[in-house]
Amino acid sequence: MPSASRAALRIALWQALATLAIAGFFLALSGGQWAISALVGGGIAVVTSLAMIGVMFRGADTDPRAVMTRLYAGEATKLALTVVLFVAAIKFMRPAIAPLLIAYIATLPVYWLALLRKSRDGIS
Repeated sequence: MPSASRAALRIALWQALATLAIAGFFLALSGGQWAISALVGGGIAVVTSLAMIGVMFRGADTDPRAVMTRLYAGEATKLALTVVLFVAAIKFMRPAIAPLLIAYIATLPVYWLALLRKSRDGIS
């Protein structure tokens, strides 16, 4: 597995760990419903990140246009899947909205911090 795809999977793993920590916090704070809602919110972030990774690293072509096309396709997939999963979660699960959104939003900096760390370390 190329180092870039391993790094991307590590980001998804860190997002999952952050989700579990946030769900644990909400479990202690307010009980099971809030913890489940946090798991769903963070889970949406993790699933959509994995979908993006799958699209981005599907092809072996290293042509810059092909790479950018996969990047844009991955982002579009992530955005569309995020909308679908939030609508489905709200419609069918009736989660507590605050922990759902807090957990989702809290996983976003995990991605950004990983990218900052990578650029700081000089890894491309």
